[in-house]
Amino acid sequence: MENPVRDDIPWPRPTVEPPSMDELERMAFDGVAEATDGCAVEPDGTCPHGHPSWLRVYGIL
Repeated sequence: MENPVRDDIPWPRPTVEPPSMDELERMAFDGVAEATDGCAVEPDGTCPHGHPSWLRVYGIL
C-alpha cells in the first residue's frame, strides 16, 4: 500500500509498513490500533512519540 502520509501533515513519518485492509478492520473493531511507529494506541489516538493510529491517517476515525 502506498504511504498515505502527506508532507503537509504535522505527524512524524511512519516507521512501519501500512496495515492491510483486514488489519485496519480488526483495529476498528478491537478497540486497539497500531500507530505509524508500531505502538499500540486507541483507534483515534496518538502514541507518546507523536505517531497517530493508522485509522486516523486513513481518515477512518
